[in-house]
Amino acid sequence: MSHELRTPLNAIIGFSDLLALGKIKPDAQKTVEYANYISEAAHHLLALINSILDISKIQAGKLAVELSSVDVSTILEPCILLTEAKAKEKNIAISQIIAPSFPRLFADPLRLKQIVINLLSNAVKFTPEWGKVQIDVSMHDAKFASICVSDTGPGMTEEEVVTCLVPFGQLETGLNRRTDGTGLGLPIAQALAQLHGGELVISSVKGEGTQIKILIPISVS
Repeated sequence: MSHELRTPLNAIIGFSDLLALGKIKPDAQKTVEYANYISEAAHHLLALINSILDISKIQAGKLAVELSSVDVSTILEPCILLTEAKAKEKNIAISQIIAPSFPRLFADPLRLKQIVINLLSNAVKFTPEWGKVQIDVSMHDAKFASICVSDTGPGMTEEEVVTCLVPFGQLETGLNRRTDGTGLGLPIAQALAQLHGGELVISSVKGEGTQIKILIPISVS
């Protein structure tokens, strides 16, 4: 965790020092570029800290959800918008399928968005360039809806699935790591799904991609 926290913090300090000490030539374009680096690193650091706080609350049994009747489309749209920029950098297409006349969900809007963003971000992160990510919403049974995120990434073995659901568990470590992360996204998503009375289910085949499904209660009102 010290590495994960220090990396963005060092970037913030380094670029801000260059600007503050006047070590770059007066150049508006360069100033904007460095400011963007600082902003990106700061947002990344904030996300890390929020994830650590969330997992700490979950492990202490202190995290609660505020359930209400919500429209699933109003949940998905901002989540897709937030992850589309990173997807476009890798030429990854994100598509969504929602069954017609879909009922409202009984969920905490903020926490449900957090789950979906975690799943979409993971899918985009591990899917290679020109891959595909799809989110499908359908009925699981009479009481639960299924929100399923599938990707054309590298897939996982059964052992790797177990590892990725353990807090701070990471599938790639050391010098061979190709992606950044704390290993908290999926454990948090799983815990939040369970707080809704649902669950998180992972189906994955090594070399063929991954499908992660969350079950969320249907609103009865």
